Parts: sequence; structure tokens; C-alpha cells
Amino acid sequence: MIYIYLILVLSTLLIRDTSVIDLIGIQWLYLSLINTLSLAYNFLKPARPFNCDKILKAIIPLILIVFAISCFNSTVIKLSLIDIARYFVIILTVYNFLLFSGEKPINFLIISRIFSIFLLIDILEFLFIYYQNFNNLIPRASELKAFTSNININAFIILLKIPFLFYLILKDIKWIRILAFVILFISVYNLFWIQSRASFVALFSIFTILVYINFQRNKKFIIYSLIILISAFSLSNYHISNNTNYSSSNVSRIASITDISGEDESISSRLRYYKGGIQQIKKTPIIGVGIGNWKINSINYDRQYMDDYTVPYHMHNDFLQIFVETGLFGFLLYTCFFIYLFYILVNKIIKEDFNVKTFILLMCLITYVIDANLNFPHERSEIQSIFPLIIGLILYFEKK
Repeated sequence: MIYIYLILVLSTLLIRDTSVIDLIGIQWLYLSLINTLSLAYNFLKPARPFNCDKILKAIIPLILIVFAISCFNSTVIKLSLIDIARYFVIILTVYNFLLFSGEKPINFLIISRIFSIFLLIDILEFLFIYYQNFNNLIPRASELKAFTSNININAFIILLKIPFLFYLILKDIKWIRILAFVILFISVYNLFWIQSRASFVALFSIFTILVYINFQRNKKFIIYSLIILISAFSLSNYHISNNTNYSSSNVSRIASITDISGEDESISSRLRYYKGGIQQIKKTPIIGVGIGNWKINSINYDRQYMDDYTVPYHMHNDFLQIFVETGLFGFLLYTCFFIYLFYILVNKIIKEDFNVKTFILLMCLITYVIDANLNFPHERSEIQSIFPLIIGLILYFEKK
């Protein structure tokens, strides 16, 4: 049952409504329905060797109390209720995953295969777009968002699944290892077309961990992986340079990828959002402006840069936005939870013999934290259909 549940949750990305601009409404609805039905199933069959009640019974009241306190300062209470409901769905996803995992031991190889299959679906969508627009596709084109609403989201959906490919390459049978290498090449090639700088930071972090854990154990694997990285970059750069629509003004290359100057519109916007957030923290440091209400309060700090009715919904830093919306206690609760997850993994690395699974989950966690510091994954149903499963895996292997 755990694998069926995993497939259903990961299928959130495939839920579409072509009549709307942003897909997250129907996707959050789907994810909540899956978890409601799963919870009902688990209550009807309550006997579970894995007891996750104590874990989440300690977390849920704290989260609800902090969120409820922040609501007292909310300008629009409906926005707070929507965000609380979404966080509750995330908690339910972790909860149901842990309950299902109590039925029988989890096979991490099967888990990795399922994640890799969904990654294959992602890159097949890219290949279709790539083939249809071969002569006129440019980097960061809107077509590259694939199943998602945004190219940056698509980049991190790929990156959160790539570590599971490495597990297949290291542990699976020969033909699956070869297929995993092919998927890895296309995935990295796709990332170089998307050209999200945050994703390059995460990709570099993943490959750094990969080199570290395999340097003495499997140097051939390291060489193959680096060949894939270099060849994917070289091929994508060659195609971009020779594309019929290529121009230096609209295509980022290495120089612009590494540019962090204030001249860059994306960077300057983020810095402006951060500055506004810090100013708001100084005004309401304890209880914040109310969870989900930065969408309203951001207008006070960004109105002179706004076009028409475009509002900066997100601060592009989940940790800072949590601080602004829920105050000091919400920020500490949110941050300490990530510290706890890192503590579990690092503690296992230090105390136990070498275990590839621990490093795979560490890659995923680092990828998410990078995303959370530069984007807004807490809001996106596409990301939140993946990350709670990673949390569940970390907690499961910690208890086992």
C-alpha cells in the first residue's frame, strides 16, 4: 500500500486544469483528497508496528498554536486559513506515509524506481517540447515549465528526484543503471536550458556530495557522472549558441549565470523583497502580520515597483517569509524542524557505517533548503507533493 500511496501523491504534478493560469488550486485539492481517504483507510486499519503518533502529536499542536496566534494580526483571515489548511495537508502527507510504512519494511530500491519513473515523465515532457521547438527554443522560455507553472519550480522538481537516480545507478541491475544514466543526462541537459541559478547551486551541492561519498569507493561512477555533467553543459551551450533565435541579450550563459550584481532584475527584486521583509519584522517581531498575509503587506513596501495589479505574493525566501508572517516563534519552530532533520542525517553518517540511503536523503534535504532560501516551495503543490515524502523517509529510517 505504501507504494500505491507514493504513486498517488507524486501524481499531483500530473493534475491539470487548462482553464486556469495557476494549477495549484486543483492540485492542493487533489492532494487533500488523497490524504483524507488515506487517513480514513488508516483509521479503519489502525494496527501499525510503526508508531508515528508521538512524533506528530508533538508537532501539530505547536504549529496550530503558532499559526492561530499569528492570525490575530491578519489583515485577511481567509488567506491565513488557506495557508493553515495547506500546511495541515503537508503534515497529513508525512503522517499517512509513516502509517503506511508500518505495514511492512520499505524497499528503498522500489522507492527510488518510483521517483525515477516520475522524473522520466518530467523529461519526456521536456523532450516533446524540445522536439517541437528545436530551431527556435531559447533558454528560460516559458515552454520549459513543462507540467508546472514556472521554470524554477520545474528545475527543482527535477533536482529533488535526481538523487534517487544515483541510488539506481549504484544499486540496481545493469539495464536500469544504463537507463538511469540516460535519464540523468537528459535531466541535467534540461536544467542547463532552464538556467535557474538557484538550481545550479543545488546541482553543484548534489555533485559535491556525490564525489565525496564515492571518491574512494567507486571512482568509475564519479568519472561517468562528471562526463555526463560536462557533456550536457557543452551540448546545451552549443545548441543555444547556434540556435536561430540566439542573441546575447536574451540568453544567459556562464557570465550571467554567475552574475549576482544588483544590475540583474531577478537579484535586485529578491533583495528588495528581503529588505521589505526585514523592515516588517522590525515592526511586528513577535506575532508577525498573520500567516498568508504577506501578499497584502508586501504592497506597502513594493508599490512603487508594481505594474498594474501585479503583487509580490512571495518573498522568495520561505524562512524570512515565515518570520514575517508568524513572528519569532513561528520562525524558530520552522527552522528547528529543518535543523532536526539535518541532525538525524548527520548523526547517522557519523555514528553508523556507510549508508548510501542517508546521503541520498541528505542531497534531497539540501536541495529543498536551497530552494526555500531562494524561492517559495512552501506554496507550490508540485514541490509539496515531493518534500513530505522525503521527510517521511528521513523519519522512517531514523526510527528503524
